[in-house]
Amino acid sequence: MSNYFFVQLPRNPTDALQWLRWDTKKGYLVGRGEANRSDIAAVAESSDNLSILLVPGEDVRSVSVSLPNKSRAAQNTVPFQLEEHFSSPLEELHWVSGKARQLSVTSLVTEQQKMQQWQKFASDTQIKFRLILPDYSLLPGAESSRKLKTAATAGSAWSDGQRILLNNSQFQGAISPLAFARYQAELCPVAEQQLNYYCAAELLGYFPKSSCRTHSDLLSLLAENFVQRGLLSFSNLLQGQYQLSGNLSQQFKYFKGAAIAAALLLVVGLAHYQVDSDQLAVKNQQLKQQMTALYQQLYPRDQRISNPHAQMRGKLKNSGASSGQHLLSWLAQVSPILTQQQITLVNLKYDQQPAVLRLQIEASDYNVLEATAVAINQLPEGEISASLGTLQKASQSQIVTSILTLREN
Repeated sequence: MSNYFFVQLPRNPTDALQWLRWDTKKGYLVGRGEANRSDIAAVAESSDNLSILLVPGEDVRSVSVSLPNKSRAAQNTVPFQLEEHFSSPLEELHWVSGKARQLSVTSLVTEQQKMQQWQKFASDTQIKFRLILPDYSLLPGAESSRKLKTAATAGSAWSDGQRILLNNSQFQGAISPLAFARYQAELCPVAEQQLNYYCAAELLGYFPKSSCRTHSDLLSLLAENFVQRGLLSFSNLLQGQYQLSGNLSQQFKYFKGAAIAAALLLVVGLAHYQVDSDQLAVKNQQLKQQMTALYQQLYPRDQRISNPHAQMRGKLKNSGASSGQHLLSWLAQVSPILTQQQITLVNLKYDQQPAVLRLQIEASDYNVLEATAVAINQLPEGEISASLGTLQKASQSQIVTSILTLREN
């Protein structure tokens, strides 16, 4: 790979695209210009380019959430914590999470609709972008300054007078100059080391003159920092359902026979799929009815129940962030054990102070319930302890019931 090819989408779709080509062998940019959507494909026609699409920071939020511990169960709570920051349902959002650092995870979140628009742009222009990144994420940050052995700073801020991009330990994103001026003390604490400031035009009044570089070209700044830091330093939005595959047309040429056979098997399996889909729809309806019944038991005063799953998360949020994390984390840890032991959950009750979760459960015999409590107490995380209440069995029933109480160790 000898060239990086950067394309920067404008905030206004009618404005021209900015592009830049960086030669990695020479170590500097070898081309820069503007193009409209119909001409950008001709600019990027070189086959040795690694193409990178930069999207407006206003369309991608950077959100940090806290973890109670480093366990996998705690990390599984990240999507539910992210949803609390947005009015849109989780299904309408696309997020990419970085690695946990000091019990904190930073995620990039955008709308599914935006991702689809960017994919359509790539399809229309026939450019195979390997990365989609928000523009502010390429600004030099505190970590990159240390790696580049330059003067240590708290990050960077860039402005063209109408928008400000910020990348530091307090905030990563795009904001208006008015919001920056109002919250500057929180966004750029005096106690931190000095930020690097960049202006596209003249110096802004609230940018310090001593540490600001005026007439800075944003795309050149972002491209240079990207090349110096490397691909693996950035969270690529092309993940999950949007992750790129290899050259499918080339691969299909070598596996044409297998592909035809797979297509035939797919046709045969469509009937089975339809049957499974119908059964799944019935199970989903039954599950929704069970969730509604459980919600009514937990919150009998609520009369209107339209989405018990979302309303339950709202209740957890209102009851306090730490208690919600306890509940979600504990349920994530014990759910696999309950499923393995074929335990039926009848009801649950959660108390905040002290944190105690009581599960009313049913099983086929006494030994299953006792084995369940032992398995929970032997979890490798060692964060919760389990105890069984009185074991009860009706005279004409084979079902054994009890209360499983979970506490924090």
